[in-house]
Amino acid sequence: MKNIKDFLDFLFEREQEALNADNYKEDFQKYNSIVEEIQTHLYNISAGFNLPILKKPKPDFFYLKTKNKVFPARRYLFKISQYDNKKYNTIWACYTSESDPTSDKVKMLTTCFLIAEINNELKIIVKNRRNLDNDKWEFFGGDDDKTLRLHALGQPKEIIRYMEPLEDEGGLKLYKKDM
Repeated sequence: MKNIKDFLDFLFEREQEALNADNYKEDFQKYNSIVEEIQTHLYNISAGFNLPILKKPKPDFFYLKTKNKVFPARRYLFKISQYDNKKYNTIWACYTSESDPTSDKVKMLTTCFLIAEINNELKIIVKNRRNLDNDKWEFFGGDDDKTLRLHALGQPKEIIRYMEPLEDEGGLKLYKKDM
């Protein structure tokens, strides 16, 4: 699973760079270039990080508000679970925080990306979001095959836990659960 973690580390670093570039008008092209690179690693855009390609820079007042913004923090990776899958052979469920978790108060388990190998390349194939009101996972984008929902994946073959999320109503429970 080291290759999955390395893949996520790469994408999370690029996400940080894109979020930072988005704060500066002079980095408009850099932002779009990074986002285009990230999108090559997605099944489709809806499976990704909610970083759209921009047609033109944002209004100047936006950049005045963000010019002294601190470099974004990196998304947390809490655990990776590996599953057998009929469509993709193997998939990995990767449980993360939101982008730019700037304090321990946002070190919450909120997102789960499903990753598969397609044509010898790793791709994020599904994005799931945790509904914080009921601790249920909701499909947020990507391959809409119903067998690719967290509740339908079956028993994991392997789980690696990297760090515990902030204890909230259910995040720590989900982290410890064998899924």
